[in-house]
Amino acid sequence: MIGLKPPSGPYTIEVVEGVTFTVTPLTTLDYSVAHMAARRRIEEIEKSLADVQAAGFLPENTADLSNPDEREGLYRELLIKEMAVRHVTGWQGVVDNATDEPVPITPENVRAVVMQFPIGELFFQKFSMHQTILREAKLRMRKICEWHFTPNGGPQYCQGCVNQDTVCSKGGTGENGARCPYSEFAPQTIQEQQAWEIVEACTGQLRLTANGNVLGLDMNTVMHMIEARGFDNEPVLELMQEAEKGIVSGLAKDSEPAEA
Repeated sequence: MIGLKPPSGPYTIEVVEGVTFTVTPLTTLDYSVAHMAARRRIEEIEKSLADVQAAGFLPENTADLSNPDEREGLYRELLIKEMAVRHVTGWQGVVDNATDEPVPITPENVRAVVMQFPIGELFFQKFSMHQTILREAKLRMRKICEWHFTPNGGPQYCQGCVNQDTVCSKGGTGENGARCPYSEFAPQTIQEQQAWEIVEACTGQLRLTANGNVLGLDMNTVMHMIEARGFDNEPVLELMQEAEKGIVSGLAKDSEPAEA
């Protein structure tokens, strides 16, 4: 089973055969900062183009940012460059075509290298794989908690399926093409299993308003549970924050039976 725990220090990824990058770990914060920087750069380009056009000039060889596909393509290119410049600290197999000498690491050289297809795209896929897996794990955790805590949903609803021996109760797909949320959003990583264990253990540790509405989990209790069990603190805590969103969303739904 895969895990969500990121590398604790610099590590090497093989981008293509014969070319490796040494990179520093990509955290959730780093990922968000790179995305914001790429968006900001897009806005700067848009403003510059508007200024040029307002002055009566026509820009040449520029992406049409009014076209969603071209805008997304430029955004992805800028995002890859941001991540590479911030995290690539060394490489092997990158040489100057004219001298056959190793190319030094500079922001300009890093940008030039990842501009080459398929170097940039493969770097992005391999380097951001952990964050991609984490995002998917967060979605599963939020969705399974939302279903589990929905009034007349979750265990109450699924028990009826078990009693009727339906296909979905065995993990299959129902007649409407839907799967039981417990199967569709089942934990797939070690840390998801750990977070789900804590969800089940701290159901009674909810923070409530004066009139009984649920605000969320008691995160102090959650952190104590994580530490007491020796779980991976950072990734499990991130998952528990998503679990809290799912719990609050589920409990806020009306009491009409939900459909699995």
